[in-house]
Amino acid sequence: MNNRFFQTFHPSPENTFVMAFCWAFLGGLLLQFVVLPAFPSLHAGHGLLKGGDWNGFHVMGKELALQMAQDGWGVWELRYLGNAPSGLLAALYFAVGIYEPWLFLPINALLFGTAAAMLHKTFKLIVTTRHSFFAVLPFVMFPSALMIYGQVHKDIFSITGTFFILFVWVDLTQRTALTWCKIMVQIVIMLTGLTLVWIVRPYLLQSMLVVGLFAALLLSLRVGRKGFRSWWCALVIFLSIQLLAALYSEVDSASPAHSSAQSFRSHPSAQSFRSHPSALPELDTLIGASGVMFNSFVENNGSYVTWRPSSAGDLKVWTWSGWVKRWSLGRQYLFNAGPFNRGTNFEGFHFDKDDTLRVQLTIGDSDIADYRTNTIFRDIGTWYHVAVQRNGQSYNVWINGVEQTFSQTAFGDNSDGWISSSNQHEIGNRVDRHHTYAFDGYLAEVNFIDGEALTADSFGETGESIEWKAKEYAGAYGNNGFYMPFEQNLSVAGFSTLTSLQLKPLGQPEPLVQPEPLVQLSPSDQTTTPYGLGNLVSKIDNMRWSFATAHPNAESNIDSRVRFNSIEDLLLYIPRSLQIGLLAPFPSMWLGEAHNVGGGSMRIVSAIEMMITYMLLLGFLGFWGCGKERRLALTIAVFGSLVLTLLLVLVVNNVGTLYRMRYANWAMLNGLGILGWGLWFQARSKVKYE
Repeated sequence: MNNRFFQTFHPSPENTFVMAFCWAFLGGLLLQFVVLPAFPSLHAGHGLLKGGDWNGFHVMGKELALQMAQDGWGVWELRYLGNAPSGLLAALYFAVGIYEPWLFLPINALLFGTAAAMLHKTFKLIVTTRHSFFAVLPFVMFPSALMIYGQVHKDIFSITGTFFILFVWVDLTQRTALTWCKIMVQIVIMLTGLTLVWIVRPYLLQSMLVVGLFAALLLSLRVGRKGFRSWWCALVIFLSIQLLAALYSEVDSASPAHSSAQSFRSHPSAQSFRSHPSALPELDTLIGASGVMFNSFVENNGSYVTWRPSSAGDLKVWTWSGWVKRWSLGRQYLFNAGPFNRGTNFEGFHFDKDDTLRVQLTIGDSDIADYRTNTIFRDIGTWYHVAVQRNGQSYNVWINGVEQTFSQTAFGDNSDGWISSSNQHEIGNRVDRHHTYAFDGYLAEVNFIDGEALTADSFGETGESIEWKAKEYAGAYGNNGFYMPFEQNLSVAGFSTLTSLQLKPLGQPEPLVQPEPLVQLSPSDQTTTPYGLGNLVSKIDNMRWSFATAHPNAESNIDSRVRFNSIEDLLLYIPRSLQIGLLAPFPSMWLGEAHNVGGGSMRIVSAIEMMITYMLLLGFLGFWGCGKERRLALTIAVFGSLVLTLLLVLVVNNVGTLYRMRYANWAMLNGLGILGWGLWFQARSKVKYE
């Protein structure tokens, strides 16, 4: 009966496309319109899951679409604020006139169906049996794919592009002759794949080039006299295309137009900070640690610092300075004071829901002052230096040494404020009867100067590389002034203190965790490498360091302190990289309490998927002794998947992020495992399904 089923069930790649398209489209609709609304604790609104990048993409896409409604297509950017999904959403919102992420679902479904069809075609080239369709099922049906086709992200583009490129190289292994017509078709397929990858992750094109070089080397070994010229022409053309794409991506990523620093949109010189490598170490040297973590990614379970002066200071003139690293977008308060007996009656400043910086003073039911910056601050993981000054009847703000302009300014009268009064002051939050707005990120090197209106130059300076860096404040603090370096084992008089600056909890707080500083060798300790390899190692190390410092306390971080100071360091880490890339999350990560939104469910899903993966990978033993007609195609598919996985692990030290970004390579290896098991059972039963 089973044999008869396998012999008669023979869907084509076209059927696979239709099946995957419908699966993704209906699954996305179900997720956005039924599942998430049914669980408010997971739903961020608009059919989006809380805590994901897609929330920021939607906000930025809507922002750009509204700007396009005023100024037309001339202001449209593909990678708005450095993210292609935002630009694509903006184009959809503007064209259709509906500002909802579900508009992206047909695009996701189209790409997902295409990816499934290309994967099916690739498997048919490797093993010409009827069960190649079943090798596609893990890619389509694993629950974790729901976040890929049911939300708005980059992965579906890079996954589809990867399958296009791998298909071209695998297809060449099965060609006994090449015509120029076939070569042109393959060129179109490869260009399509490269374009899809370039749209969202141009840096991956250099990894694709490594795969192409290896595939071309293997293919060149089997070129015989028959079709010699066309074969060599094809290899040269395909490699040239990939080389040009990799070179273009390098130039494109270096262009200021595509820099993540575009979030500093109001002042060109503000781009100088941009997480400059020397800026953060300088800060860390001053404060002795990376800062104190506020909040813990769990709603209504944040932490903040409280303070109540014994007497009032200057209520009209003061300066606040601090270094801030955001971990998420949206409304988050930095410093506030007041009786907090209603939704008004406070003075302070915060990142607003549109990610501008807003300064407010309210007394009773009257808004006395309300300032909003033109600049939008969305570089998550980047250190900002924020300096806010009140000088009588005006507020002034500096970010990374740049004085900000305001889209809205209002100061009704020269009333006394709440800051420096004898009322409660809060750092990292604002709590009143109705709302709690905990800051989600790090604060460090906080100074409050009572009675003086100072500028940012009192707390920072421009470095040799034109970066804005911290410097020690050398002036007086006034009656109610204070300095909080946020070092461990530090008590500041008048503040609530636990072990190190005790943070006032809401409910049961998570333990305060100080990130371990990353190990950096001095130049004399570093091993010298040849110029070319040294450049490559340095680039990979810088990328890994940037990722590690962006989210130093993320739950699923792994090997965060690993650095590559030489080619030997990198080579020695390759076995560990493959272990993580193929087998993580490990069983030890499947259990335990999750703190991120939906984290518990994802742990269960990943545990089930990984158990299936471990069994499928054993299927590679089924290829033992397979015919030589399969070996070349199999080698290219496996090598390509392993190289792309390896390069991701060398840079990304977070298992949760890797789980999503490696999905294409992972699906290829899982599918090959199914094919291997199929060959093993076929050999055992002596039944062929052709």
